[in-house]
Amino acid sequence: MEPQYPNQRSYGSPMEMTRQPSQHSDNDRTSGELRALDCNLTSLCDHIQLEGFSNGSFSDIVVHAMGSTYHLHRLILSRSSYFRNMLHGPWKEASAPIVTLNIDDKNVNGEAIAMALAYLYGHHPKLNDN
Repeated sequence: MEPQYPNQRSYGSPMEMTRQPSQHSDNDRTSGELRALDCNLTSLCDHIQLEGFSNGSFSDIVVHAMGSTYHLHRLILSRSSYFRNMLHGPWKEASAPIVTLNIDDKNVNGEAIAMALAYLYGHHPKLNDN
C-alpha cells in the first residue's frame, strides 16, 4: 500500500499523471506534420529492425529454432499471441533466458521462421510464388 499524506491527491498510475491531451486530431494535422510523423516512425522501425533483430542489441531472450539462434526481445515477441502466452504464462519458458522451438511441421523451414520473427520486428518480406 502506498503511503498517504495529508491533502495528497491520487492521480492513478504515473502514465495517467503525465498523459497530455492531444492538441490536434488527425484531420487537423498538416501534410508536413504527417510527413514528419511518418519519417519518425520509419526511422524507429528501421532502428528496431537493424539493432533489435539483425544485431540483437539489448536482447533479453535467446531463441533456438530450426538450427538457427536468434537474440531477441520479449517485448517485441509479445506482439505474437503464441509468444505472449509462452512468455507470460505458467510455462517454464516464461522465465527461461533460452527457448528452443521444436517445430514438427514439414511445411515450416528455417527461412519461414526467420521471416516470421523479422515480421515481429517490423520487416515486411517480399513473398514470391514459390
